[in-house]
Amino acid sequence: MLRLPAYFDVDFAGPNVRNPTVFTTGPHGTPTHWKQTLLYLQEPLDVPADGVLQGTLQVSRNSDNPRAVDIRVEFSLGGAADTRRSQLYHLL
Repeated sequence: MLRLPAYFDVDFAGPNVRNPTVFTTGPHGTPTHWKQTLLYLQEPLDVPADGVLQGTLQVSRNSDNPRAVDIRVEFSLGGAADTRRSQLYHLL
């Protein structure tokens, strides 16, 4: 595996919301201007067909540019310590 696809779903709803806003930027939804992105891995990872990646994805505002985001991805293949990876991406 050389890259991770990234997209998000939004659900602005609540008990006092009459017209909730719900949409996805995923490939299965109606196209939006948000699109999707690919997060390229620094090193390829061999993932078997039935392999499962476990991990976290954290998105935060960039401290130098309020229009940019920092994305930290930490994952491993099936929880195995020898496949644990961590990468930081800066997206404008």
